[in-house]
Amino acid sequence: MESNKNPYTEPVHEELFHDTPNAPTRTIAVAIDPSSHADHAFKYCLENVAKPGDQIVLLNVRPVPSFPSFGITPYTDVSEWVDKVEEKSRTQSHELLKKYGSKVLQHGLHCRAIALRGDAREELVSKVNELNPAIFVIGSRGLGTFKRTVLGSVSDYAAHHANCAVLPYSLPINEELYDVSKLDKPDRVIAVAVDGSSHSNYAFDFFLENVARPGDRIVLLHVRPLPVFPSQYGIASRPEVTEMAGEFEEIAKKQSHNLLRQYGSEVQRRGLQVRAIGLRGDPREELILKVNEINPSMLVVGARGFGAMRRELLGSVSDFAMYHAKCPVFISKHPQSLE
Repeated sequence: MESNKNPYTEPVHEELFHDTPNAPTRTIAVAIDPSSHADHAFKYCLENVAKPGDQIVLLNVRPVPSFPSFGITPYTDVSEWVDKVEEKSRTQSHELLKKYGSKVLQHGLHCRAIALRGDAREELVSKVNELNPAIFVIGSRGLGTFKRTVLGSVSDYAAHHANCAVLPYSLPINEELYDVSKLDKPDRVIAVAVDGSSHSNYAFDFFLENVARPGDRIVLLHVRPLPVFPSQYGIASRPEVTEMAGEFEEIAKKQSHNLLRQYGSEVQRRGLQVRAIGLRGDPREELILKVNEINPSMLVVGARGFGAMRRELLGSVSDFAMYHAKCPVFISKHPQSLE
């Protein structure tokens, strides 16, 4: 008796639309999956990149159905189960491409839609290099350097291996919790990074006691992480995982806003103006982008007291701010970090 062998490991190329004009103005490839990042990238492409006469090639990569990792002996026949998983995944992929293909046609553009199977990074880039489009548009999850390396960013892989121009689109998050439009112009604007940790709380309290003064406007900044799943195994593109990620995002958003309101209430209690902004993504990158946009008189951030090795591996926010912020950076150190 033969041992288990997955019949669905070979790559596929399934065309759902092939509306190919004689001479398209340009060909633009767009990666599609059930995530909000892909949806926003698709909309951005139609509204800001595509032109009349362009051909949009939609690409979706479904994962190879994998065997369960428990309760399976080498001689267990799981072919029927794998067939069902593959058929369900194939149907979902085709329905997704038809959905977005209809939107392309409604936009008055030419459309091709291609379903692929395998590793999302490798299959996308391989097909893109075969098609040779003018531009490849792909949603970016906004991972930091460490998570891009460990989890495998598809957009990062495309940027380094695609033979055409690549447009990784990341939806900016900027959630304002207080209306400051009717407040008087402040004497100073000071940004304060908060995250609820003891180091952040100490920096916040130290700042209010020793640095803040009447007439200041305090801009509270909190960056919540992205819900992330490994992309190299196709996990991140599965509908059930996308739904789970949406639930995690809602929980993280609620916690972030509650945290900002707690800090904001203390600022208001002291008679100072407050602005509170919720961000999402890599804390170092998102924080500095927003700080440089606001252009405050100062950025206040707590230091966790990492040594050189941990700063290099884990990424110190205060270290990153010190080198990349365009304003003075006030780094407050918790007494415990000095021990």
